[in-house]
Amino acid sequence: MAAISTVHWSKYLDWENKPHLKRFVESRGNDVFWQVAIHSKKAYLSDKKSLNMIVHENAPAAIRIEFDEYFDVLRLCMKWFLSKEDYEKCHKIQTFINQMLSKKNKITKKEKVVNLI
Repeated sequence: MAAISTVHWSKYLDWENKPHLKRFVESRGNDVFWQVAIHSKKAYLSDKKSLNMIVHENAPAAIRIEFDEYFDVLRLCMKWFLSKEDYEKCHKIQTFINQMLSKKNKITKKEKVVNLI
């Protein structure tokens, strides 16, 4: 099995700050951002330190999303679907974020209890 190199997720996804991505996201954005949102949520809830994904079959590298960037990526996915007026996907992504925040709050409460002991 061959190793694949990875790049920061913004290289292929941050269309707002990288205008050269506009054509790519216009043609594949709905599928790509939805897959990224689903897998970011799963990775966070599974405590994955990072997530690697191939966003295009001809891309020379996969994207890498670090644990502390999952919320940033989900917000970017939400912006994409807002720009397309796909409010159903926005609602689902907000549900993902709420699930992730709920897990984060549970962890914080456990840490507080352990610190008290």
